[in-house]
Amino acid sequence: MSQVYKIEFKESVKGPAGEIQPGVYWISKGDMPNFLSAAKPGTWEILDMIAVFPDYWRKSKNKDIIIIRPGGFGDLLFLNPVRYGLMSEGYRVTVACLERFKEFYLKGEAVISYPIKSTPEIDDNIQYSIVCEGQIERNRGYAPEKLCEWVGIKKTAVNYYLEPDEIQFGKDLIKENCKLDKTITLHCTPSTNLRGWPVEYWGKLIETLSKDYNLLIIGAPGQVRFEQIKNVVNLTDGSGLTFRESASVINSSNLFIGIDSSQLNIAHALRVPAIGLYGPVAWQDRSAGDIGHNFNGKADCAPCNFHPFGFTEYPEGCSVPSLGYCRALSSITPEMVLTKVRKYLG
Repeated sequence: MSQVYKIEFKESVKGPAGEIQPGVYWISKGDMPNFLSAAKPGTWEILDMIAVFPDYWRKSKNKDIIIIRPGGFGDLLFLNPVRYGLMSEGYRVTVACLERFKEFYLKGEAVISYPIKSTPEIDDNIQYSIVCEGQIERNRGYAPEKLCEWVGIKKTAVNYYLEPDEIQFGKDLIKENCKLDKTITLHCTPSTNLRGWPVEYWGKLIETLSKDYNLLIIGAPGQVRFEQIKNVVNLTDGSGLTFRESASVINSSNLFIGIDSSQLNIAHALRVPAIGLYGPVAWQDRSAGDIGHNFNGKADCAPCNFHPFGFTEYPEGCSVPSLGYCRALSSITPEMVLTKVRKYLG
């Protein structure tokens, strides 16, 4: 069961989506604390709360479904099998996500801004929505398959699609910046410090790989800083790349290396050979494991399966604050990664 609240804000609120103007909105249960913590007492009112049971809307005649998932990119990707599966059954599926995550989708796909401004159309169909907040944490296993199981549709592979001009963008960027025959894209910076691989490991890996391969570093603008290295292009410099531009670069690469992140999931979805570095969460919960190689870091605390909601949030007794990295991830050495690179690229 999941829940959606219909709430009226009588004053503006600075929530995760930015400033929300006074009005009536539909908000998922998981996001309620984010909004109410920023609202003054007495300036909001819950008008309604609905519980969503899959069996209920599956048996209904309504064909309009809203999938409420504010973000991030990886979560939206894991919803694709559900979204495409329902569409293949004749449902009209709309996704509600935060404004900054809308670029995840192809042009013309049905996407609206979250939180959802109340309209007659939404009011008629909201009871048939799928709210995924918190479902996976209670049902361990490969997240996309668990979502399909929960909704009651056939399990399918996680796919991601690019427009022809986006595919060409990646090819052109590599042609312009890379001189060697083979290109590796790397994503070094996690969304949470808990999933970070030691910085010195990245340094050693990059120094070694740059002798034989083109290396492209992707991530948010300004996330990675280092002195210029031959055959290494830091694509986080300046304004960086958009999410879809990064996906196009991955798509045109020979190999991807990265920590547990949306970029690694995109590599898997695009069927690009990838080397994944996992520690707090086992790769079996994040990847189908059908292409490339995934490492599970080893430590007495791993996998802790802790899901942080901030960059510096950790489970009790975690070593990351004192060491600066995850002990499980540090058990995956640069030499281990290099062995797999040689296997795939020679």
